[in-house]
Amino acid sequence: MGSPSVDRAVQVLDFLTTHPGRGFTLSELSRRLGMSKATAHGILSTLTERALLQRHPDTNEYRLGPALVPMGQVAERSFPALPHARREAERLAEEYDAECVIVMAIGEETLIIGRAGVPGPHSLTAPEGQRQPLAPPLGSIVLAWTDDHAVEAWLDRLGPELTDADRARHRAAVEAIRRRGYAVSIRVPRLEELLAHLRDSPDLHSPAGRREISRALAAVAHDEYLPADEPPPDAELSAVTAPVFGSDGALLFAIALMPDGRRGRDVPVLARAVLRAAGRVMAAIDGRPPALGAAPARAAAGLTPRPGSPPSGTGPRPA
Repeated sequence: MGSPSVDRAVQVLDFLTTHPGRGFTLSELSRRLGMSKATAHGILSTLTERALLQRHPDTNEYRLGPALVPMGQVAERSFPALPHARREAERLAEEYDAECVIVMAIGEETLIIGRAGVPGPHSLTAPEGQRQPLAPPLGSIVLAWTDDHAVEAWLDRLGPELTDADRARHRAAVEAIRRRGYAVSIRVPRLEELLAHLRDSPDLHSPAGRREISRALAAVAHDEYLPADEPPPDAELSAVTAPVFGSDGALLFAIALMPDGRRGRDVPVLARAVLRAAGRVMAAIDGRPPALGAAPARAAAGLTPRPGSPPSGTGPRPA
């Protein structure tokens, strides 16, 4: 079990990261993050003393501080695939006049670590640094190269509200992603509303907050967001996503193109483009998809599978 004080400090940093260019006072942060003013004051004071935050002398608004700059630079140098992925995301966003994000799994959450382009009216957009629950229907691209135990744990996060029929449908969708090497999702307005709410959610980590999010996700998990078969030609797409693997076959992250206004008939063209982008990233870092019949390493994705039968898919091949 983590430290509550550390968890709250991370909440502050996450919140300010996902609201770039804006400052917030003690009162605003206390209210937005669901903390008492006394708790928020102690955390903000400590982070400011260490230059992780800075406070404006006139407005008393807090923003991210200069000490985070070298931390980010060091972190990015230790993650060589990311600059290549950012370039590919920019290329995809420009070519298709769309938004493109880079997302990775961190334990039971996903984290947006890069984005490019301009979101469309219905894009499931999220700023860099945004965390989202790794629970159905979200995060299927991450689960496709894990074992059955990890898939069942993913399904279990919604509890009994996910019916047996829903579980079977999500398993079939994960198997389809594994088989074809990429994920396709269909636009679901209720999910767009939920993700917009999550962007301003005061707490993704408290038990009460997690229960609220699980109930909301369970409500949209019944919808046909992840088709097990090719989507109907007229279905409005939400995203086409491809995985990127490291040199050991571990899943590093996924590149998601969100082509607002595109339809199911466009999937072949979009899938080829996203797979080629993922392939170029892997070629630049000597990455490779997990071999047929071999269980890939998953430490980089924050997933620890139970020993057992490996998945049958091989993932995308570099173009």
